[in-house]
Amino acid sequence: RIQILFEMSELKYSSLISDIDIESMWIAFAQLAKKHGACSLASGTPDIPAPSKLKEFLVRAVDIPACNWYAPPGGHGDLVSAIIERYSTAFNGLLKEESQVQVCVGAYQAIHFVYQSFLQEGDEVVCFEPYFDCYTMNALTTKCSIVFVQLQIQDDRWVLNKEAFLKAVSPKTKMIILNTPHNPTGKVFTREELEVIAEVCRANNLLVLADEVYDCYTYSHNHVKIATLPGMWDRTITVHSAGKMYGVTGWRVGWAVGPSRLIRPLKLVCVCDNFCIPTLLQDALANMLRDGSEDTPRRLADSYLRNMTRLSKEFHEMGFNVLLPEGSYFMVIEFTSLSETLQNMLEEEDTGTSVDVRVSNLITRRYKLCMLPLSLFYSPRSNCPKTLLRVTFAKCDETIDTAIQCLHKMKADILRCKHV
Repeated sequence: RIQILFEMSELKYSSLISDIDIESMWIAFAQLAKKHGACSLASGTPDIPAPSKLKEFLVRAVDIPACNWYAPPGGHGDLVSAIIERYSTAFNGLLKEESQVQVCVGAYQAIHFVYQSFLQEGDEVVCFEPYFDCYTMNALTTKCSIVFVQLQIQDDRWVLNKEAFLKAVSPKTKMIILNTPHNPTGKVFTREELEVIAEVCRANNLLVLADEVYDCYTYSHNHVKIATLPGMWDRTITVHSAGKMYGVTGWRVGWAVGPSRLIRPLKLVCVCDNFCIPTLLQDALANMLRDGSEDTPRRLADSYLRNMTRLSKEFHEMGFNVLLPEGSYFMVIEFTSLSETLQNMLEEEDTGTSVDVRVSNLITRRYKLCMLPLSLFYSPRSNCPKTLLRVTFAKCDETIDTAIQCLHKMKADILRCKHV
């Protein structure tokens, strides 16, 4: 017979995905936490219940016949209208038409659509590091290049290095990725920093991908949308996340907003990709946005702030330096002052990895608490700090209580080591 099943080993992956490693840090550290039965403050997945009102809206949607049908590719009409109503004022009244909104399978897909719509081989994208890994994953599929600019720590705050940013922009630069409030640092870019970025974008005709999925969660600094600065609406695509807003990251619903000419390509990509987003979820979120939409994010922000305050107090008392976040639900802790003490506890850890990875493994294995080494959020060739860990505080009270119990055990050992 015709040998249809020829040597399968000869089949090769598409060049678009051949360089992508699915064994990401998220999988590795989830497995590490599970292996040791550890409480995880590694993943930014809230373990809180979904808002009761949102669940009611979802149940109600099941009984609406049209909610069980395909939605328009750009988004369910009610949700698109609700998004415009919620954000119109925030964008100085410039967001007002359905053509300016694209609903996606989470903000992650919105970012993917932007890459697919505007970038190709030879283009350069400027990205501030540390950074969330989806920016580089998408660069691999479009063959564009990422130019990294390190944020600096000054007086326990993350700040923009203006000189490094200006140096990173070249004639090949096509887009700036701006994540504020920032994951993983918790930084909120100041108006002055945004004006520097905006000036460069206007002068070089650059597109801005503004990843603002944590815009509901600010603590010590006000969030400014770069699209509201002079001349920036016409060159900015802003991404938001319902999952982050309501603590339901598994719903995977987000949206991109901007001028119609920039959103139109995203709509075309959506038709070729997944066509539409689950209608039931969109209908429930439309009702949620219209029915006291600010209440749930505000309550979550208050809860996250309490968690952050509790954890930062514990870390500080243990000798960690805490870089308090200005927004998002992540904070960074530094263990430089504990280096000698921790070094005495690291004998069993793999000496072939960086010290922050070893410390993270130690705390996970011995004290059953998992936190992420910040060096994993930097580009491979980056000369980055190796004494920082990222901590998530978007957790329920029980998880925070458990984490603090783990820290108390570690604190006792640290004190014992200091007195040996």
